[in-house]
Amino acid sequence: MHNNTERIYSIDIIRGFAIMGIFLININSFISEEAYRNLQGSLYAIFTGLFIHGKFHFIFAFLFGVGATIFLSRLESKGLSTWTYIRRMLLLFVFGIVNVAFSAPDVLIGYAAIGTLLLVFIRLNKHFILGCALFLTFFVDIYTLVHHFTPLSIPGELLSLFVVGQTLGHMLLGSVLYNYGLFDVKTKKPLIKMIFISTVILSIGILWLQIELHLKFTFFVSIIGLMYITGGLLLLEHKRVRTLFASVVPYGRMSLTNYILQTIFGVTVIASMVSTPKDAIIYCALLFTAQLLFSNVWMKHFYFGPLEWLWRMGTYKFVPKMKR
Repeated sequence: MHNNTERIYSIDIIRGFAIMGIFLININSFISEEAYRNLQGSLYAIFTGLFIHGKFHFIFAFLFGVGATIFLSRLESKGLSTWTYIRRMLLLFVFGIVNVAFSAPDVLIGYAAIGTLLLVFIRLNKHFILGCALFLTFFVDIYTLVHHFTPLSIPGELLSLFVVGQTLGHMLLGSVLYNYGLFDVKTKKPLIKMIFISTVILSIGILWLQIELHLKFTFFVSIIGLMYITGGLLLLEHKRVRTLFASVVPYGRMSLTNYILQTIFGVTVIASMVSTPKDAIIYCALLFTAQLLFSNVWMKHFYFGPLEWLWRMGTYKFVPKMKR
């Protein structure tokens, strides 16, 4: 497999799992208060709280930064204006409004706004971008821990800005690490291994601290998320692993369509059918299986997912070929 194709292939698989992980957390927003109480303290809640909550949102934002960098690079190679990218973000904002209309939790509106801010940083020196990314990513985490153990506090309005800035940090981290070659496993394997081993050690410490101190908030989710990403990249270097997860590629390529479909499923099925942890597991498994089947069948016949096609059409202002 060509090296560039391998990179995109890996990104699609990791993005697919990120979408699934986000829904496992978003399910709490669809269920009734009674069902929510039933889930609290269950193995489902403990598992998702420790290993998924925040981590998969980080991965999704990280990959958004990667995707934005690839997209802007392609625009430059085609001689197209950055207005094409801004138009793409405006359309994503519209998709977010549609998602919110279902009274669902949404990241698209925020991603569209913050994604536009990436233009301010994207052409700066990559070492400077890395510094900004690390500061924005970890400031809230460090403050949260310090605030938990000391009286130190900052005004709520300022903290809210840093929380928004944290998502920008996640996107910038994805952008700059992509430019450092994080997804070039064949040439950057020592770097990826070093990041993976470091984040494994740090993640064990973070999870131990969270369990030992009975902390009800998450922190340093980006470290655990980066462990998942680098671990995934190392695993996907092996042909058997790529073959095993090949069905997730179309799912990841149709991430926008599948994200909106999850919202529809959440407000129509999850809201009325899920009342216990067992229900949550069963209905999530059914949804993911159905979406995987749908995505694989659809992408065999079409070049883009339905919403991805609309997004592309609005971005480039022409009707792209849909049917294979």
